[in-house]
Amino acid sequence: MYSEDSVSGITADLSHVIGLPENELIQRGLVSFIEKEIRLAEADIADLIDRYNVAMKEICMRQSSQDAINYRVQIVGLLF
Repeated sequence: MYSEDSVSGITADLSHVIGLPENELIQRGLVSFIEKEIRLAEADIADLIDRYNVAMKEICMRQSSQDAINYRVQIVGLLF
């Protein structure tokens, strides 16, 4: 693992190279990570629905997508 000092140095260097303030770089990175995790969870849910041939598949997927959107909005609201 990295020490706190080395992580701070990496984020400072990266923010300089990219041209974004360090806090914005971190926020964007967190949002991107969370969105990726949501996409992976949605894919896992879709695989389970297919595997077990769940009835009313489309309704389940719509609800899952709506829940993911709601979580995304809540998380992004917390970050900004």
